[in-house]
Amino acid sequence: MLCVDNDEDGRADFSYCAAWDNIERNNCTVEDANFSSGQIPNTKSKCNCDTFNIDLFIRPNPPAINKQLVSASSVSEPGGKFDYTVSFTNPSTASSLFVTSLIDEVSVVPVSSAPADYSVNLLLPPVSTPTQSDSDGVYLVANTCHTQPTEVVPSATFSCAFSVYIKDIDLDNTTKTEVYRDVVNVGLADKNNEPVGDGSTCPTWLSSGNGSNCSAPIDVTITNVMPSVSILKEGNVAAVTEPGGQVTYTVTVTNTSAYFDSPVSIDVLSDNLFDVTSGKGTCTTGGTLNVGEQAVCTYTKNITGNFGDEAIINTASVTISDNEGDTASGSNSHAVAILDVPSSISLTKQATPNSVPETGDDPSVVRAVDYTFTISVNSSGVDTVTFSSLLDDKFGELADECLVGGVTKLSEYVANPGDVFSCVISRNLQGNAGDSHINKADVKGVDADGQNVMAVATETVNFTDLPPTIDLAFAPRIVVVLQIKNTSIEDVQLAGLTLFDQNVLEADLVDDGFTFRNVGGVYNEVAYPACQLNQTIQYAGSGSDTYLCAFVIDFVAGLDDVSAVNFDANAGNAVVATVKDEQGNMVSGNVTVQLVTQE
Repeated sequence: MLCVDNDEDGRADFSYCAAWDNIERNNCTVEDANFSSGQIPNTKSKCNCDTFNIDLFIRPNPPAINKQLVSASSVSEPGGKFDYTVSFTNPSTASSLFVTSLIDEVSVVPVSSAPADYSVNLLLPPVSTPTQSDSDGVYLVANTCHTQPTEVVPSATFSCAFSVYIKDIDLDNTTKTEVYRDVVNVGLADKNNEPVGDGSTCPTWLSSGNGSNCSAPIDVTITNVMPSVSILKEGNVAAVTEPGGQVTYTVTVTNTSAYFDSPVSIDVLSDNLFDVTSGKGTCTTGGTLNVGEQAVCTYTKNITGNFGDEAIINTASVTISDNEGDTASGSNSHAVAILDVPSSISLTKQATPNSVPETGDDPSVVRAVDYTFTISVNSSGVDTVTFSSLLDDKFGELADECLVGGVTKLSEYVANPGDVFSCVISRNLQGNAGDSHINKADVKGVDADGQNVMAVATETVNFTDLPPTIDLAFAPRIVVVLQIKNTSIEDVQLAGLTLFDQNVLEADLVDDGFTFRNVGGVYNEVAYPACQLNQTIQYAGSGSDTYLCAFVIDFVAGLDDVSAVNFDANAGNAVVATVKDEQGNMVSGNVTVQLVTQE
């Protein structure tokens, strides 16, 4: 006979059947659908089958434990709250079940062995949410289970809700997560305090046994939060003047990670341009920083460059790691501009002399003046200067005429800061008394940074008065009256007339210091004609036997060589007149003349 409570009335139903069979076989088994009828003969025979009910307590079957996650299955570190519901229904219609224990069993996956890593008694009231100072673990932070009746009457349902806060600030370094496997273990007993359930529904990693009834496992996850760090790089100046200067840099590293990733360690600290290992402060590799803690270091470097160069930008970088071996990096840059030191030049213009006599009305008269141009480059500058122009408003462009050191054209000259140099340019000036010759000169150039430079200078040359002057000279004119008397018996003609062997009958004969002119003349208020060649002079006693004519001698005014004026015209130098007769016979006569002058 098999003893079961088919009608679930709390009493055993004994079903029996007596019969015989002529074949040896085993057909009275639990698996046989007709086991309640006993042996089933294969031939007609007499049999007796019946069921009777007796008062025998039947322990209720264990219920199925239902656990549900009603919140998110994953939270980030350092953890968070997970909300669950748990319920089961008493399968018995006649007997009550009694909850003897209600444990939420939690273990970290992979689970190594029993017991569970954490056990939370759901029959106790909840506790406060863990704080930063609380240790890692599983905390019951909300619960209605402990308020439910522990007796679950026939066919009734036990249901409650609870929340656990899982805190974990040090996750698995490989997976960067932690998986928590959660099972509710319900301890049940019947009215006789006998365990209901044998622990077969519980995983092996739980300590379970008679009376244990478990829900299906639910996994929840704590995910990693990366650490963070900030770095600030500052300089005590934002710019230096060319050709450079010192800059003191300050690097501040701040641990901005949360407490659960702190302290962090400083693994790398670098500067892309400078070696920061010599810096002063706490920015050293291997150091640790707590939450919000800062490491500060400084280092001073010399920045060099020229105006127009790109700003000197250098970047400081830091890498930190947290307790899971996760890293975070940060970088920050600082720029230093190279400012221009303006170049400047000066120009002086000196005239020598700066006062000259007037040149009057004669366009050929000029006054020579030497102009000295002196150029200097400010010694406080840092750039060389190349010159392009020396423009004078009166003289024009002088850059190629201005020879520095008497050798190099100004237009080709490159000067250094502090250089002083000059050149001299001469010019001829003209002007009247009281006039001033004022001229302006501009010198222009460009420094090594491409900045234009210019200087201006003026100079004045005054013209002084000169009194008038004269030069007086004496120039005499001598009228020579010649009388020729024919003393012969026949007519003759004037054939020649000389003085100093010069032919007076030719026009304007120039001798040294004086000129003969056969132009006639007036002597003693009597006008005489010029002497004529071939003039006929009649025979003696004819009444026309005397011939009178005149020529002049003009002397040069202011003649210094008086020896040319003072002469003694006699012998061969005398005044010689020559006549001829019809037969061509010649005869000459002479007059001795002596002239003395004293100017």
